[in-house]
Amino acid sequence: VGGEDEAAREDGLSEHDGSHHDYTVCHVVAVDLDGLHDPLCGRPRYRVVQTRAWQGTRATGLLSQIRAFLEPWQPRAIVADATGVGQGLVSFLASPAAFGGRVVPFVFSPLSKARLGSAFLAVVETGRFGYYVDDDADARLFWRECEWCQYSVPEGEGAIDRRLRWGVPNGTRDPETGELIHDDRLVAAALVAELDDHEWTVYRGGGSVTTRATQRRETF
Repeated sequence: VGGEDEAAREDGLSEHDGSHHDYTVCHVVAVDLDGLHDPLCGRPRYRVVQTRAWQGTRATGLLSQIRAFLEPWQPRAIVADATGVGQGLVSFLASPAAFGGRVVPFVFSPLSKARLGSAFLAVVETGRFGYYVDDDADARLFWRECEWCQYSVPEGEGAIDRRLRWGVPNGTRDPETGELIHDDRLVAAALVAELDDHEWTVYRGGGSVTTRATQRRETF
């Protein structure tokens, strides 16, 4: 969830160049649960099928737009950034009038982001993450963020999932266009790793089975 542009108009457009504002990004992800029954995997597979991004949009307009974007998909789970300005958005999404208990809040901190980065690496390295192949603006921005993302592991004791620092450094600009490079699409995509331990209900043959992945998450 990105910040609000104080000069944003009611239509969500900014009255000045707001390129410094972070984006609010929403990925729609198809979850393949067949991997839960694979003894070599035991985890779901994820594929981003659609993306919508807002920059500097006022909170009042953002809430209704996100809800309108998500409702046609009837999502079974929504992992949402509940940090700072995201708290209000998550409260709205988790209300009975919106998506209720389907919302999974995630609060960013140095520790939680380190764990998320490590878990997302596990998803990627086991071939369980995909991004739609259309060559549109959102896809190009996503892969550019991946290209410019950096990581470091500070010296000292402790596993990588407690010390990993990752993201696109603040102030990074595209050497060709001079535009700021954000990492909001990448960080939003990484939230799929939170679904590895989600409890899923699989419908088969007229019945249903509730299952949860129990294998220990890999770390690197």
